[in-house]
Amino acid sequence: MRYALILFLMVLFPVSMLSAEERITQGAFVAAQFSNGNWYTGKITKINGKDYTVTFTDGDVAVLTQDKIRLFSKEIKLSEGERVLAVYGSGQMYTAVVKSVEGGSAMVKWEDGSGYANLALNLIIKDIGAHKD
Repeated sequence: MRYALILFLMVLFPVSMLSAEERITQGAFVAAQFSNGNWYTGKITKINGKDYTVTFTDGDVAVLTQDKIRLFSKEIKLSEGERVLAVYGSGQMYTAVVKSVEGGSAMVKWEDGSGYANLALNLIIKDIGAHKD
């Protein structure tokens, strides 16, 4: 009976997939998937219902849905050997493998073979199947 009540309440009051701390807000620094399929950094500049206007670091603008946007978090939990997307240079994100995590940063090895980088955790997101150039 208790489970039926919980299920009923969940249907009646659906909860967002994002927790309260992870809700996308205007001004948030995000990773967003551009129309070419690659992920870049940007800022939420407008919210209209389920549409989010993202102004990318290079100045391009796109209107995206929540499934194409990821919030950065310094609370991300990473493990050695985990595949991630990480900010490289001017804002494009590339796939990398976590080599170590210490404090608020992680050492990653770029999958394209270009070397290593020590990055703040809030510049890394879990790999979500994005492809690289």
